[in-house]
Amino acid sequence: MSSSLLMRVLASMFVEGQNRLVEKVVGKTMQETKEWSEDEVNNWSKTVKKKSKWQEDVWG
Repeated sequence: MSSSLLMRVLASMFVEGQNRLVEKVVGKTMQETKEWSEDEVNNWSKTVKKKSKWQEDVWG
């Protein structure tokens, strides 16, 4: 998935797969695209999860 497409679909996400791998890839993509620090990525991740914008069906 290209980073520009990812940015458009992030209004709400349902994530299925290995939790740590998926979150790491999405976080890295956001960090590179938005030029965020590691703290900004972590804050964003916590915020979207808290607002139920990031739903997970994870294994592993």
